Amino acid sequence: MAPSTSDPDEPLPLLVRAEAMVNITLDDTSPFITYSDGWGIQSPQDPDLDYYFQDTYHGTETVGANATIVFSGSGVFIFGSTGPNHGNLQVSVNGAHQTFSAYSTTPLFQQCLFSSMVDASYNEVILINIGGPSGNYLDLDYIITTVPEKCVLCATLVEVYLTPCSARRSLLNPISRQSLPVADFLLLLPRRRLPQEAQRLLPHPNPPPPPR
Repeated sequence: MAPSTSDPDEPLPLLVRAEAMVNITLDDTSPFITYSDGWGIQSPQDPDLDYYFQDTYHGTETVGANATIVFSGSGVFIFGSTGPNHGNLQVSVNGAHQTFSAYSTTPLFQQCLFSSMVDASYNEVILINIGGPSGNYLDLDYIITTVPEKCVLCATLVEVYLTPCSARRSLLNPISRQSLPVADFLLLLPRRRLPQEAQRLLPHPNPPPPPR
């Protein structure tokens, strides 16, 4: 079956404001994303890593496991995979909840699981795994946020300071360090069926401390 791709002439919406807005990409390894307990990371032996952005992802089969990002901007787009053993996800944007399905008959990578345009200087977005009849698997590949252009330099400096060299490519184009067009990220690639996806996950490298 031929790979499924998005139409490059239909980019994600960019909210028009008086100040310039740009789209930046946060890989799942970004320090700006906070994970609860219950998540794992990809195994180096995973034969399907090439399908993931930057060859990394976080995955979980734990119902209630969540990932949080806080940012100042006007839009957010969450990307992950879909498949036969994927369940449902709930996304909370500033306290407003919506439920979506990550199920598909054919497994696919880099799917837009959620998108929202917001109009607030401060936004808290929480991705929650709620499972479903088809399975409880959920993974997070990367997040695109639409932010004021003046915020990009600050975010870049923080990202480079907090992350190792191997993860510094996650925010912007690793070659030009310029914000990439959103359409560049919209590659919808089919993959092989992964009946036991969670078995490929390694424990999260920075689990939360045990309760006292």
